[in-house]
Amino acid sequence: MTPEALEPFCAGIVADDCEIAEPSRHLRRADVRVRWRWAAAERVIAGTVWPGVDGEGLPGHIHGGLLAAVLDEAMGWACWMNGYAAPGASTQVHFRAPARPGDALDLRAWLERSDGRTLMLCAELRNTAGVVASATGHYIAMRPPNLAAFAGWPGAQRFADLALRALAPIT
Repeated sequence: MTPEALEPFCAGIVADDCEIAEPSRHLRRADVRVRWRWAAAERVIAGTVWPGVDGEGLPGHIHGGLLAAVLDEAMGWACWMNGYAAPGASTQVHFRAPARPGDALDLRAWLERSDGRTLMLCAELRNTAGVVASATGHYIAMRPPNLAAFAGWPGAQRFADLALRALAPIT
């Protein structure tokens, strides 16, 4: 299957060191631009987030819920790209400094540890002054992956093909 065939459904994640132009259908609805990629050598999701003025909570401040959604989505992709099909069990977000509309925020998300089926992922958003927000998420790996659960999705076969590739042993 070609990357072009997977792109409309899988948001561009089809190979190591690929760019993720549109991370998910959820974030496409918000006033935020996101460009991130899978950095295979580091095993992290890395990129940049630009929240827009419609993402404000208090005037001049990006709503924490929008930042939390970005962190959660990035951790989910980091989980997936590290070879796990795993729903989130909990997410904790720490807000350390305000983000402003139009800020360019550096994003990183990674698998911190795996203990059997329990996974812990971490993510950070930084501006030029330091950490704006950080998150930890606990995920539970599906064994075996319940790909049948995705049968109703548009493009389910493409999803299953990607899942089988992503769940292959990591070398």
